[in-house]
Amino acid sequence: MKYFVITDSTDTQVGLRLAGIEGVVVREEALARAAIQTAAADPDIAVLLITEKLAALCFKTIADPFVGRMSFVKVISGRLTPGMTVVDGRTGASEKVGKIVGMVGARQTDLSEITAGDIGVLTKLDKVRTGDALCDPARVVKLEGVTFPRPCLSMAVTPAKKGEEEKVASGLLRLMEEDPTINFYT
Repeated sequence: MKYFVITDSTDTQVGLRLAGIEGVVVREEALARAAIQTAAADPDIAVLLITEKLAALCFKTIADPFVGRMSFVKVISGRLTPGMTVVDGRTGASEKVGKIVGMVGARQTDLSEITAGDIGVLTKLDKVRTGDALCDPARVVKLEGVTFPRPCLSMAVTPAKKGEEEKVASGLLRLMEEDPTINFYT
């Protein structure tokens, strides 16, 4: 799928190019409408009209034993700051952004904001899953999420001691949160 992005800001265009998406700066509404009509004729092109509203994609989730759930996000447009309320494009649920962290290896650095093209980690978002779009409440969008391969290996897992079935199931559920390619059946 190709993305044709129309924006009224050069800053957003730079961020989109960093994200690997072609952007076109259009300041006149008539030109923007003409471009949308031209691109709409091709079903392989998704048109996004971006005007500095937040759109971010959660591409990885980790369950850290000390921090809790960590959601890695890439901001496609707009700006994400701590304390901001975002809407999950998949479920429509609202969540408040807590701490935003930049990761360099295992080292974490607190960030005051992340803007278009940046990657950051949001901590303790309970409802957000890998592949979800985080949006501004005024403009909810659905972004194409991450496509994961189907599992090709299966195995049986049994507890070492009788009565530890719940511990094994809990561990497998935590693994499923981090890796969507893992399936768990009883």
